[in-house]
Amino acid sequence: MRYTTKQEPIAKVEYFFKKISVIAFRLKEKLKVGEKVRIFGKGGRINITQEVTSIQIENEPIQEANPGDMIGLLITQEIPQGCNPIDCDVFKV
Repeated sequence: MRYTTKQEPIAKVEYFFKKISVIAFRLKEKLKVGEKVRIFGKGGRINITQEVTSIQIENEPIQEANPGDMIGLLITQEIPQGCNPIDCDVFKV
C-alpha cells in the first residue's frame, strides 16, 4: 500500500527496542491512548496502522502526551524481518 497523504508527521522514530517491540520518539503534537497512528517508512516496507494502547514516559504509563515529550509506544504489529523502524515517520490517522 502506498502512503499518499499530505499530512505532516507528528514524530520521527528515534529508538527501537526490538525485544519489547517499543519505539520511542519526541512528539510534535498531543497524542492520547485510544487514538490511531501510522508508522511509515523504509520505502513503504514499514507501513503499520494501529491504535495507541499504551504510552510511557520514562517507564511510567500515561494517558496523554504533549508536544516535546519523549515517549515510548508499544508496537502491536510485527516489524518486517530485516527492517528497523528508526527514522520512520509517525502520523495521526
